Amino acid sequence: MFLQPDLPKATSDAPVTATTAAPGAPAASSANAQATPFGGQGGMLMMMLVLMGGMLFFSWRRQKTDDNARKTLKVGDRVLIQGGLFGELVEVGEKSMKVKIAAGTVVEALTLSVSAVSVAKDAPKGDQLADLRDSKTKAASK
Repeated sequence: MFLQPDLPKATSDAPVTATTAAPGAPAASSANAQATPFGGQGGMLMMMLVLMGGMLFFSWRRQKTDDNARKTLKVGDRVLIQGGLFGELVEVGEKSMKVKIAAGTVVEALTLSVSAVSVAKDAPKGDQLADLRDSKTKAASK
């Protein structure tokens, strides 16, 4: 379409051919008109396949690194649950993990929804309470 030369309009109902076209105009053959590079449906399909292949490759690579990070988790590590909750890993299972999100509050989450948090390990610990009883005694003593 865009790569074909502009041919002059025929004055009669007869089709424009190389003999009836203007003397300086190149002859357009049907083979050249359809053999445009990356044109038509074949080129579009090829570009879509390359794009989808790249997306799958990077998705698999990220999943592999996430799985390796989950395998290295141990009790006491700071983790992030997919819902946005930070906590401390209490128990590691094959399909689920138990995470302490607050004093006296332990939740069970699927292993796939837990991510390792490397930044939280470097964060200052501050005054963390080990249990709900500790928080009550601390509040009562004030």
